Amino acid sequence: MKKLPGLQHLVLDHTRLGDEILPDLSRLELSYVSLPGTQVTQEGVARLRHRCPTLKLQSAFKQYTAPQPEKTRRGGLGRFVRALLKRG
Repeated sequence: MKKLPGLQHLVLDHTRLGDEILPDLSRLELSYVSLPGTQVTQEGVARLRHRCPTLKLQSAFKQYTAPQPEKTRRGGLGRFVRALLKRG
């Protein structure tokens, strides 16, 4: 993902990703991350929120969620992967 310096929105909904991905996400300059349906725990979301307080974060845990930006198109991981492959 380092090859995508302009990446700001990341939708990881319904993937098998868990808390192990969160340190990598916190190093990216993202403005929005969507995590519903992942294996990320409530504690992991809290840690990510602490590391990235301005990050708009959607998760399964209401106390940590933020509204989805209007310009974000929903497409899930499939659209994200296709975009990566096109930029290859």
